[in-house]
Amino acid sequence: MQGEQNIQGYYAAFKPCINSFGLTDKYIAALPITHRGRIGHEKTAPAEYLARRHVAFKLSGFALQVPETHSFNEAWFFYPDLGLWQSAEIMSYDRDLFAEMRRRLTEQNNPSFITDYDAFIPYFISTLMPVSDAETTQQVYANLKRSYFDRYPNPAWENAMLEHIRTHQ
Repeated sequence: MQGEQNIQGYYAAFKPCINSFGLTDKYIAALPITHRGRIGHEKTAPAEYLARRHVAFKLSGFALQVPETHSFNEAWFFYPDLGLWQSAEIMSYDRDLFAEMRRRLTEQNNPSFITDYDAFIPYFISTLMPVSDAETTQQVYANLKRSYFDRYPNPAWENAMLEHIRTHQ
């Protein structure tokens, strides 16, 4: 989480809730400083570490509207009282948690959305992957490996993607 967004984690009682700058996490705080900047904000949590800790979302900035195009690994949360959208990167997919969040958001008629990876992956393999180059498929696979396949192995899906990468290089 970043700066002012820490309040969201506090009041929502997310488990785990990690400040991405390491202000509340001893592992991130102990990382070396790679560049000088604002004191206490010079380190960032590595994606692999957040996935290992099963952090579901890495919250990002706010926008007045969702961009026309966005990545499959983005969730967008709408705050009706503010009229603002907040983007979040999906770091570690959790079937049960995300299904419950989608159910509650739908129940409240909130237009927020979280990609359903169990629907997206077969769609990607059958529709998008055949027209994608190896590099694009490799990027999608690398993200899915960390955020999905490490938790929910699916050899058929993984092999299809790896075969596409191998034969289209």
